[in-house]
Amino acid sequence: MLLPRFDLVEPESLAAALEALADSAVSSRALAGGTDVVPDLKREYDRRLRFSALPAFRPGPFPERLVSLLRLAGLRGVRRDAAGTTCGPLATMSELAADARLAGALGALADGAASVGSPQVRNRATLGGNLCNARPCADTAPPVVALDAVLVLESRGGTREVPAREFFTGPGQTVLGPGELLTAVRLPPQPGACGSAALKLGVRRAYEIAIVSAAAWVALDGERVRAARVVFGSAAPVPLRVDDAGLAGRVPDEPALRDAARAAAAQTKPIDDFRASAAYRRQASEVLAFRVLERAVARARGAA
Repeated sequence: MLLPRFDLVEPESLAAALEALADSAVSSRALAGGTDVVPDLKREYDRRLRFSALPAFRPGPFPERLVSLLRLAGLRGVRRDAAGTTCGPLATMSELAADARLAGALGALADGAASVGSPQVRNRATLGGNLCNARPCADTAPPVVALDAVLVLESRGGTREVPAREFFTGPGQTVLGPGELLTAVRLPPQPGACGSAALKLGVRRAYEIAIVSAAAWVALDGERVRAARVVFGSAAPVPLRVDDAGLAGRVPDEPALRDAARAAAAQTKPIDDFRASAAYRRQASEVLAFRVLERAVARARGAA
């Protein structure tokens, strides 16, 4: 498929990037790794070539300018300090999957990043792009919500912080306003014995969109659960977070984890489509929830 004509700008600073995105005279879109944006542009251009003569055809939005973020070194990497762990939106999936700081308590994010696409895609795809595209199947969205992350959004008018669970508003939709850019993903400090994990189910093991996915975070107080969260992907219009699911205060043995997985999966709102039926997704959600809870508990105990 062909690409449409567009202008490309490569700002050297965040201020210049925000200025370009705020220019109301031209429709702009931020560009990071391009693993979603470029295919989207090709598909929309192909649709226009094929169907523009049809009376009922409604063309999708088309940016006149792409604002590349790749020169903005401040949006890269992972940093850890007393305030927690901060992931730059330009951190690639390969970098996140291999970062030792995202082990144990933050393991869900590394798991989610490692499941994206193929090695070639993971070397280009970025955390910010995966989140801002807001697809229900986004592999890093459930981990970020499960880890109670805060997303930092900046525009020419200022900065605001949004909890990850409030960032997604629908398929392909977020709270990002015109000219606004995701500039950091902040993960809070992980006190005591905490662990997290993520898994996804697809027809293939690589380069596959999730039929359903799940992430879990568990904090232990001795031998009992102090707090827990399960978040599902591809099971609702936005990442579906279930707090506790009846685990708080219980010893996380197999019966307790299966009870929690069943309770969490009962809250999913899957749909029927060509990949799977809603009934299958709900059943798979329960299985994945048990497995991620089991792995999160093991990591909290230092066993994985």
